[in-house]
Amino acid sequence: MSQPPEYRYRFWLPLALIAALGLFAWQATGAEEHGEHDEHAEGSLHEIMEELGGHFKSLRKSVGDAGNNDQTLATVHEMQALMHAAKVLTPHSIEDKGAAEQLKYRKVSAQSLRVMCDIEIALLAGDQDAAKAGVKELNNLQRAGHNQYKK
Repeated sequence: MSQPPEYRYRFWLPLALIAALGLFAWQATGAEEHGEHDEHAEGSLHEIMEELGGHFKSLRKSVGDAGNNDQTLATVHEMQALMHAAKVLTPHSIEDKGAAEQLKYRKVSAQSLRVMCDIEIALLAGDQDAAKAGVKELNNLQRAGHNQYKK
């Protein structure tokens, strides 16, 4: 007896996401230990955020259109990679404010990355409404982050 497709997504999707995030974290740690760098880490935080902003603009336009789901997923994936690179960099506005402030920035960045993963999960499940809600949440995080760290 075959399982309905929705069941397969509920079972395999979280496992695949956990495996992908673990592999991504493992690769990032290994690259740092061997002196290798992510292609996005070479640029300044400003350059990364500019590129991220362009992808976010595309995401806002395409989310909710199931016909563009593959392109929207590709955009989200690129945004995740950019945010992963950005979260370990320090904004100029807080460079001399100490470790506590830098940890706050990293926490906001990690929250943004989590929301991007939530958007990806919603898109993979075909839940366009949840993906739109995620984009709204990401927009709120972006505005709060810019108000606090972009100076």
